[in-house]
Formats: sequence, C-alpha cells, structure tokens
Amino acid sequence: MGLRLIRTARRAGVEALPLLQRAHELAMEPRHRLLDDDHDPRYLHPGRTALVCLTDGEMRDPVALAASLLVDTVSPELAPVPDALSRIHASHELHEAFSLRDRIPRPFGEGLAEALITTEPEVRVLALAEWLDQLRHLRLWAAGPAVSSAQRVTEEVYLPVAERTHTTLARRFRWWVRRVGPGLNASS
Repeated sequence: MGLRLIRTARRAGVEALPLLQRAHELAMEPRHRLLDDDHDPRYLHPGRTALVCLTDGEMRDPVALAASLLVDTVSPELAPVPDALSRIHASHELHEAFSLRDRIPRPFGEGLAEALITTEPEVRVLALAEWLDQLRHLRLWAAGPAVSSAQRVTEEVYLPVAERTHTTLARRFRWWVRRVGPGLNASS
C-alpha cells in the first residue's frame, strides 16, 4: 500500500514524498504491533485514507496527506502517538501533520456537525476521507450496533457536511447511503 500511495502521489505532482513515506511507516508501526493478521480490514486504513484524499479529495498538500496517514478515529489505539516523534529525527512537517491530525473531529462526539462545519476546509476534507474509508470497511470487523451507528451518523452528519464541502466526496457518500446503507439497516 505504501508503494501504491507514493506512485499515486508522484503522478499527482505531490512533492515531499519522503514525508509521506515516513508518515506511512509511523502509521503502520501500531498496526504491525497490535494486529495479528495483515488481512484485517483495519490494516490498510492509513494508505486507503491517503488515497481517498489524493484521488477523491484532490488534496495535494504533503502535510495534510501525511496527517491523513496518521489518523484513525474508530480505532485510535492503531494510530501513532506523537511520542513516536521523539524516537526518530522528525521533520517540522511531520510535527505539523500530527498537529493537523489532532484537529480532526471524532465521530460520535458531541457537536460533531458543528465541529466539522466550523473547522478549516482541509481538516474537513481529511475528516470526510477518513470517515469514508472507515465506513466502507467497518462492517467487516465491527459489531452490528457499531455499524448501525456509523450508518446513522453518516446520513445525519457526514453526508450533509460533504454536500457543503466537496462534490466528489459528497457523491461517494450519497452512493453509500443510497446503495449500501439500506442493506446494512436491513441486516441489523
């Protein structure tokens, strides 16, 4: 996934590819340590989120893309902690990526819609891309009530925010709600 991300970023004209490589390595450390199966749907979340940011979100800022690799709003234990920066020679940009990551509103939190709408546009795109990847894979590993809650927060919060933020991401959320959501609701 790391190689695919770098190739896609290079083709998109993103500079600072070493920053993305380093952020991907940091993002994978907790996954290597905590997941006993590299087929676990959560394993590739960092790379998939960054690819959604690049392709659907049209994001080209390397610091924001690095932040997308570092976030996991559903399984925060799988996200790297800022203390990891003290073990390595971290660039200023990597510190910025952690700071940006920490501004992403968490799903199911109080005032989520307001937090998403009032945050800066790049953080909003990061949050939408990360949630879209979570949503696509949650049903593969989480319990039914968590999947139902995710579907509900998608319909009530993430889709309306996407509609106000980004055309392509909004289209992806609309498709999910229309085509996949009814099947999830019927099975729960």
